[in-house]
Amino acid sequence: MPADEKDLKMSVFPDEERNRKANMLHLSSIILFFGSIAGLILITASGDYYLILTFSIMLMGALTSIILLRFGHILLASWLLLLCMLTSLIFIMYLADGIHDMVILLFPISILIASMLLDRRGLIAYSLFVFLFIHTFVICELTGIISNRMSQFTSFLDLISVGILMSISIALSYMMSDNITRSFLKANQNNHSLAESNIKLQHEMNERNKIETELKIKVIDLERSERASLNMMEDLNETVNTLKTTERKLAEKNRELEEYTYSVSHDLKAPLVTIQGFSDLLGQGYSEKLDDKGRHYIDRINQGSERLGTLVSDLLELSRVGRKLKPFEWHDFNEILHDALESLEGKIVERKVKITHPDDFPMIYGDRMRLSQVMNNLIGNAVNYMGDQKSPEIRIGWGDSGVCYEFWIQDNGIGITAGDLGRIFNIFERASEQGAEGSGIGLSIVKKIVETHGGEIRVESEFGKGSKFMFTIPKTGVNE
Repeated sequence: MPADEKDLKMSVFPDEERNRKANMLHLSSIILFFGSIAGLILITASGDYYLILTFSIMLMGALTSIILLRFGHILLASWLLLLCMLTSLIFIMYLADGIHDMVILLFPISILIASMLLDRRGLIAYSLFVFLFIHTFVICELTGIISNRMSQFTSFLDLISVGILMSISIALSYMMSDNITRSFLKANQNNHSLAESNIKLQHEMNERNKIETELKIKVIDLERSERASLNMMEDLNETVNTLKTTERKLAEKNRELEEYTYSVSHDLKAPLVTIQGFSDLLGQGYSEKLDDKGRHYIDRINQGSERLGTLVSDLLELSRVGRKLKPFEWHDFNEILHDALESLEGKIVERKVKITHPDDFPMIYGDRMRLSQVMNNLIGNAVNYMGDQKSPEIRIGWGDSGVCYEFWIQDNGIGITAGDLGRIFNIFERASEQGAEGSGIGLSIVKKIVETHGGEIRVESEFGKGSKFMFTIPKTGVNE
């Protein structure tokens, strides 16, 4: 059996196939029903009781098939209809000119109808039954058992001709049944694939809407936080109004994260400097005139400004990734790792973290500064999240995964909860465990740099047992 036919066999849709046969049976029964009534009307005046009986059998068969079909007995109704048709054709051929009558051409038509109502086994059984009956009838005419006005002209050649006619009819009907079934199954497969595509598309749309909603919520939260800080200073109302207008415009145009971060970071830089400047002036010029509560408010403003400044700087850094990269070149990854470890040396020594790594890292194609930033961020996070580990250790390694090199940084720190694994690379997301630091943008920057170089990043972690960050870089580099 061909492979495509096996696939079709595995993808049968019984309900649709049953409906198709039911519709075909209903149509055939209706045609036979009204045809029988018309025949009875035409021959009643002639008084030919045999023909009246013949059409009555057809009428009763059609009516009974319709009733059985109403109760869902499709196979039984199909066989009843076909046998009634065959019985009627036998009577008509017997009463007329036998095999020399034009009615013999209706037998291939009955086989064709059977091909649309029965399965393959049923079609073969019915076809063999008709084939044997026709040949038996011809033999009866040849031997004189059946006699009519044309039987004297029956010869052995008629037996061969009828056999050829029936064989061709059976073969064509079988091929037609097979083609109809295959076409129907392929159509159902296409419908099923289309339905799955629609479901997948709907799921993607829901995920997109969910992301947009979460981003809008974060923008609203940022607006509320900024308003709470700026409302404390009545003399900065004009700056606050300008900031609100800028933020509303950003919210309206917030379709892609990169555009949002780029715009908001630049628009926030100037008013932030203004806030910090006025806060310093208040602290220096009016500190003695303010009570402890007033000075506390100024300290809170300074702390909020510093945090907002860090956030803006991180947003600017994220927006620059993929925009202002240096031309890609080939670099020794050993040197990139050395740069990152050198910049973190003070923190590593302070926390007594053991670093192990091989010295055979490969040459990679990219921006050295950005790749150093990736290693600096991942190693720095590993150091920061060691917790109270008595023997802190970070292992760095690499492997060849085919078309890419895979690099990994593994620590034995506090790890990441299962609930945080799916969101730590999202912008503004941080690990929920106690002691989480930063603006929640660092890993988003890392992810963007890796993707800009044509790679991917992922993480494996178990809370309390450490984390392992892995990212890939194509061996042949990526088009800039």
